[in-house]
Amino acid sequence: MVHQPALEGALTEAAATANGLRVLRGYEAIQLTEAADRVEIVARDSAGERHSFTASWVIGCDGANSFVRGHMPTPMSIPT
Repeated sequence: MVHQPALEGALTEAAATANGLRVLRGYEAIQLTEAADRVEIVARDSAGERHSFTASWVIGCDGANSFVRGHMPTPMSIPT
């Protein structure tokens, strides 16, 4: 189990010092396509406009119903 606010805080802090990393807030990922050497993401901004992005990797920090997790070929298990 992960405490979401703590994870987001740690990622925000690390991102502030990372070269070549851009954090975009206020976007909703609506399409994710994995290629051999990149990931292509289509996202919608708060005005409803669609934007396309290409990245080496994507981090899904959007909670239990993660859009990114839903596109990964890995199962989710909850400890009992």
